[in-house]
Amino acid sequence: MSQANIPNITPNITLTRDNALNLLLASIALEELGLGHIINAEAEKIQYAVGTLPGLTVPASINDLLTIDASVRSTMQEVIKKEMLLQFKLESVLAAPSSSSGGATGATGATGTTGATGPTGVTGAIGATGATGVTGPTGGTGPVVTANSADIGFLGTFTTLNTPVPLNVNYSINGSDITHVSGTTDIFLAQGHIYHIVYTFEGVPTSGGGLQGSLLLNTVLVPGSEANNQAASNPISEIAVGVSIITTTGIAPSLLQINNVTGESITRIRINIIKIA
Repeated sequence: MSQANIPNITPNITLTRDNALNLLLASIALEELGLGHIINAEAEKIQYAVGTLPGLTVPASINDLLTIDASVRSTMQEVIKKEMLLQFKLESVLAAPSSSSGGATGATGATGTTGATGPTGVTGAIGATGATGVTGPTGGTGPVVTANSADIGFLGTFTTLNTPVPLNVNYSINGSDITHVSGTTDIFLAQGHIYHIVYTFEGVPTSGGGLQGSLLLNTVLVPGSEANNQAASNPISEIAVGVSIITTTGIAPSLLQINNVTGESITRIRINIIKIA
């Protein structure tokens, strides 16, 4: 991925309100690009661990995978927090009125007289065509990590205790190894693969309550997939919790679900799945 850069800006500048808003949008885009670099680095770290990068012949051990999982989980949690802040920042910038939303446009002034056309300059000589360089060898095709991936979610209100949440939004599903029918609780994962799963959910816990969710694979709790926040002393809207894990399916297709453990009011869920091996 290319490095971000920003045009040179000297201290002696004059900015309109529209220019300031455009600079804020550019700063958000640059921060998103930086997060993209981080996520790409985490994906390459996982590829290295599971032995899918070219040139790596000895795959990682189970302990290595668990260590990588903990590292990726920690990094992705921080990325998710940053993404939420960037979303709030973007919404605030887009909601800000620009100078173009001011008063009514005045009447168009009269068109001035057309000035005389200047003489056409002399056409310069065409330079000689340089020699064509030697074509380099074609590089090897790298692994396509996102060939099978899915971005699925839930919007609404769900309060049923210890029950899988029906996911009613399919943002994107790529490939045939991950399938889901919108409005159902079940995400089907093809057998014999390793998947990286990141999920977050938001809700409105009652006084003294707390949000808690987990992943179920074939109705059995996935170890390390529990996510929760501390009990709230007062109702707090939109408390987000989430977790990142790596799991492996067995010899038959597996059924993945998100469980509402405490029965608190869930208003939004987002789950991202990537088949990494």
